[in-house]
Formats: sequence, C-alpha cells, structure tokens
Amino acid sequence: MTSLTFYGGVNEIGGNKFLLEDGESRIFLDFGRNFAREKRYFDEPWLRPMKEENLIDLGILPNLPGLYRKDEEQEPSADGVLISHPHTDHYDSLRWLHIEIPAFMAPAAETLVLAREFAGRPAPSKDYAIGSFTKKEGQEVFRKLEPLNMTKATNIAGLPTTAYEVDHSVFGAVGYVIETKAGNVVYTGDFRLHGPRGSKSKAFLEASAKHDPVALLIEGTHIGESKVESEEEVRGKLTSIVQQARGLVLAGFAQADLDRLSTFYFVAKATDRTLILTSKQAFLLDQLWQAGQFDAFSLNAENVLIARREKKGTHAFEDYLDEHYPGRLLSATDIKDKQQETILVASLSDMLALPIIDPAPGSVYVLSSSEPVDEEMEISFERLKAWLARWGLPMFQVHASGHATPNDLRLAVETIRPKKVFLVHTESPALYARFLDKLGFEVVQPEEGRGYEL
Repeated sequence: MTSLTFYGGVNEIGGNKFLLEDGESRIFLDFGRNFAREKRYFDEPWLRPMKEENLIDLGILPNLPGLYRKDEEQEPSADGVLISHPHTDHYDSLRWLHIEIPAFMAPAAETLVLAREFAGRPAPSKDYAIGSFTKKEGQEVFRKLEPLNMTKATNIAGLPTTAYEVDHSVFGAVGYVIETKAGNVVYTGDFRLHGPRGSKSKAFLEASAKHDPVALLIEGTHIGESKVESEEEVRGKLTSIVQQARGLVLAGFAQADLDRLSTFYFVAKATDRTLILTSKQAFLLDQLWQAGQFDAFSLNAENVLIARREKKGTHAFEDYLDEHYPGRLLSATDIKDKQQETILVASLSDMLALPIIDPAPGSVYVLSSSEPVDEEMEISFERLKAWLARWGLPMFQVHASGHATPNDLRLAVETIRPKKVFLVHTESPALYARFLDKLGFEVVQPEEGRGYEL
C-alpha cells in the first residue's frame, strides 16, 4: 500500500511534515519547525523546548514511536527526510529526530543549514544540535545530512527520487519526483515562477508532467493575496530610493535571501555606496562561496564590508571572519563616519548600534520582506518601527515574494496534471480548492493526522 499522512503544514503556513509510505519504505517530506504553534507555549530565549517530549506533549511534534532521540534504543521508524529547502519552517525540527534518520537535501541547502547552525544560537544541548562551531572544537556536524545528486535519481529507501532545482527566496530549493508502487508523487516545496531562476521552476513543472504523477503536493502560501513584482523591479525601486537618500540607508531582509542580497550589492555599486553586511550574513556568504555555490560577488569585493556587532567577546564564526577577511570588519563608530556612502544591512537585533551611528538627517530604512514578522529573522515589527521613529528613519517597503502567485499555482497544476492534488502550506485551502475547480483533477484538502491511500 502507498499512502500520505500529514503531520503539519495543512491549514497553516510552515511546519511541513508529510509522511510517504510505500510498502516498507517510510520517508518524510520536510520536517520543519512550526513557529505559530510553538509561540503559543514558548517565548525564546526565556522559555524554549529543551527536549522532544516538550513538543510531543503539546501536539507540536507527531507522537510516533521510533522517530526521536529518546527512542535511540529502537530501530528508527523512518528511512529518511527529504528537505525541500533551507528555511527553518521546513527543516529545523530535524534536530529532534533519531540520530540514525538521514536528511537529504540539495548541496547548497546543506551548506546553508550548517552555516546557520554554526553562526546561530546554540541548541538546547549537543544532543539536539545539527552542527556546532566553537573555538575549542571547531566546526562539528552531528546529524546525517546527505547532499543529493542533482543530475540523476537517488535511491532513497528503495524509492528512486529525483530532485529538481526550483526558484525560491533561498538557495538550495528543490521540488521532488518520487517513484512509488502506486505511481509517481510530486512535491513542489516552496517555489515561484517570477524570480531570477524562474526558468528552473518551469522546467521542474514540465519534467513532473512527464512522470504522469498519481499525486501532487503543492504549496499555496499566497493563494488568497499576491503582489506581482520581480527582482528586476525591486532593483529599480531600490536604486531610486538610495539615490534620493541623503544619509545612511539601512536594509532589512531575510539573511538567507541571497537574491535580495545580490540586488542590494548591485544597487550599492550603481549608487557608489558600500554594502555592509551583518557578520552572520557574511558567514553564510563565505560558506557558499567556499563551496562554489555562490558567485555573484565575494566578501573581498571593493564595495563590501562587514559590521562588527557591538558586544563583549566574540563567537567562533566571528573570529573566523576576522582571520579570513582582515581589515574588513567595521565598528559602529567606523560606520558613523561614512554613513552617507553606506547601505547597512540591519534588522531589529542590530538596532543597538543606532545610538553610536547617530543616523544623519535624510537617512532611511528599507524593509525588503513581505510580512511584519519574517520567518527567517523573526523581527518584531512594532519594536522595529519604534527604533526607527526614535532616530527619524522613515520606512520604505520594497519586496518580491518567494512564493508563486495564484495564477502560477493554477498553471502548475494544469502543467503537471496529477490524478490527485493535495493542498499544503496554505491558510486558505477552501479558497484554493475552489480556485482549482473544473480542472478535472481530484483536489484534496488534507486533515492533520489522517492517512490518504494513493
């Protein structure tokens, strides 16, 4: 028997956990963190889950025997996890899983997952870390992360699985075609057709159609509301804003959105400004550059520098940057003296530098993300606005979404032509189903915890 069971990511955005079972093979499609549910009970960093039982008891993680670290005396009850892309709402709950369950992902996704772990807040304990970077031990990896072969199918638990690059607001995003006894299953992950690599997404849709799929799992983040804007349009608007600014330009966007980072780099170059990155963003860029997975520009580019966080002591990744990019890290005082010629990447956590920088009149803040609370940066929009008001910084919002428009979602279904369509990663499944009506396919609004035979 072949079936799909949904343990997250239905009637909500994020927390995707879809179990595909085919005979003896059991594979999860994503195993992401559910921020909305966790925020009902936890308040990081003051109150955070310390072990998987904390999340299982609250119904945030599925209560499945043999799946977690606490079950390590048992055989693992899943053969692996296919990660669609390195956004935390799609991968971060890997840290709770049985240590013998491997996670498969695109090579660039592996680089970003580890870079974020190396430069991020430490896990509750080493047992639950995906990786760690300390001054004493250096870089360590504790989980089985398996980079996929992007040129041919990979056999995962006996199921030939092909990963296709798609365009999303992060590198390493893929869609999957999985061959099962009941027929082929397609999972889009998160994707768009209007981004810089939109042709990759279109190629994935066309390749999926050739597999004559029995089932399609497709995201619908923006099914109810969508703005049509390309990265090229974003670049034009940003250039105009920066040209008119008379002081410092601050820019806030998801740290892993390297398309947006590249856009700001080219805007800085066109307006004779220096782009100053946060140390975490610089570390992500360095790791991708070292792996040959990013080539738009390097940290040694003439108009790129790195902001040094105003604090006592340093982390290992910051020492790494000091060692590999000597003389390129600036203090807030350094930035103050050159603010009229600077674009400074800054989110809420960087606002403590503002009293030192003392933004000149005519300075502006550009928010380049779509939601008040970004899934990557988790900024508090109201607190951010309070900081900006205190320092006389008006906000401009310029953004192109990482998700497909409603028309492109319908086009994707029409192109792939599956027998069944499962609507996931959406808060509006009923609207979505009605929008897809009359196409001649069975449309399923899945229920959490329910299995669907294919």
